[in-house]
Amino acid sequence: MHVSQFNKSRFDIVVASLHHPTYGFDSKKSSPDIRDHFLCIHKSANATPKEFKLIKSSAKRLKWIVNLLRDVNSSAWVSEDTGAKNFFTVMDHLAIPQIGETMILPGDEMVVILKTVWIRLLQRTWKKIYARRREILRKRCKPHSIQHRERSGAWPNDCRDLPGLRGMMAGC
Repeated sequence: MHVSQFNKSRFDIVVASLHHPTYGFDSKKSSPDIRDHFLCIHKSANATPKEFKLIKSSAKRLKWIVNLLRDVNSSAWVSEDTGAKNFFTVMDHLAIPQIGETMILPGDEMVVILKTVWIRLLQRTWKKIYARRREILRKRCKPHSIQHRERSGAWPNDCRDLPGLRGMMAGC
């Protein structure tokens, strides 16, 4: 299979931030919807060790900037109309690498839709698959299954297929 045959994922590893007035909002050029989105600070399509170091450094830099803003002026500059009363609390949780889908707004700002719900779905699905794997392995340890394998060269039908990562989200 050629590399060009693989579908590029629409999800990337990102570092996101809440919109803040000091990020350079321009009423003439910027999209008015920017306040409703998370801004993409760093985006990476691959997870090589070198790229992951860049992502981690971007997250550390963002945390450093948030702490600097926190020290300079408590929260007087956070506008009440954006609903960001707890800006620093949210930013402390956001300044880590996450999975997200990026898009460009009409004002050329890159925003991100975070995909934390997908991680939860993956974890839940893997728990179910792991439980099925344990059950099949338990069945394979029974004397009846071992004898069947010795005679026929294959496991019995009820413990033949061991589920794994491939096709995990295709249906359990």
